[in-house]
Amino acid sequence: MLVLAFMVLLPALLQAESVTVQWTDPNPANMQVQKYTLKWGTVSGVYTNSVDVVAPNTQATISLTPGRYYLAVTASNV
Repeated sequence: MLVLAFMVLLPALLQAESVTVQWTDPNPANMQVQKYTLKWGTVSGVYTNSVDVVAPNTQATISLTPGRYYLAVTASNV
């Protein structure tokens, strides 16, 4: 399983913002990845939200309220 983790800090705005998260498949020749899962939350390592992305797509647009977010992307062949 591939895991990518990163942090996003949104400026203090009064409303939710759409954020597009994009990643690069580290091994595009390996056709075994069937889906990615983008996970996010406000505590490092605690992801309370997620969205599945069917491969070969490598981006997702999510709506976030202002604040600090921690994100991770996992890849699976299931």
